[in-house]
Amino acid sequence: MNEFYSRCDPDNLYKVERIVQEEVEVILLRWLKQTAITDPGVRRETIAPAISWAICGTAIKWCLDKKGLSHSEMVQHILQVLMEMGTYVRNLA
Repeated sequence: MNEFYSRCDPDNLYKVERIVQEEVEVILLRWLKQTAITDPGVRRETIAPAISWAICGTAIKWCLDKKGLSHSEMVQHILQVLMEMGTYVRNLA
């Protein structure tokens, strides 16, 4: 994403963002279809776009802000949030 922001025409950024998000969603859905999901109430077709938007939205924000985190630190932060999302949500309830 960072390379797109440094090279892409501002008028095309939205299109690029959307294409990247859709590709991430396709990859996630393919992966989810190969895994067992323990909660039958949540469809894979709901999980994939939610996670892809979380990943892409965070990556886009990082590209725009770059608040002192390196690329590898940001990846670790995103992965940690995704892995612990259930805990975060349960603690809010």
